Amino acid sequence: LRWMGYSIEHDRADSYFQAVNYKGESLLGFVPLLRLMRLHREDNVRRIRDVFEQHCNDELVIKQERLKKALTQLDRRASVSIIGTCLKGVPNTGRIDFEDFVKVMDYMQTSSIPQTRKQAGFTEDEVNVFR
Repeated sequence: LRWMGYSIEHDRADSYFQAVNYKGESLLGFVPLLRLMRLHREDNVRRIRDVFEQHCNDELVIKQERLKKALTQLDRRASVSIIGTCLKGVPNTGRIDFEDFVKVMDYMQTSSIPQTRKQAGFTEDEVNVFR
């Protein structure tokens, strides 16, 4: 997962591996890899849902001024320009529903892949510890 640019703790990645590795092999085949990726996606969507519910209002939307705080809570440090780029595909940027929030998170993940792959999924702070 880290090689693909996902920032994930070793213990969590290992728990996914153990959950799909029925035969106890050291390598995963294609189907177990798909299961592992599905577990990872479901876990991410649950985390995104939890944060969304903390920041949304009674109409189940996040106002744009609360978006940065929600993204920070999900370990996404974003400048105003990056958030603006992420919101280009969102029809109403002032009121972000859950589906749009997931799209923003997916866009941020996709745009960060080259950097996180280069750092093997570690954050800047984690890399600096090793230097």
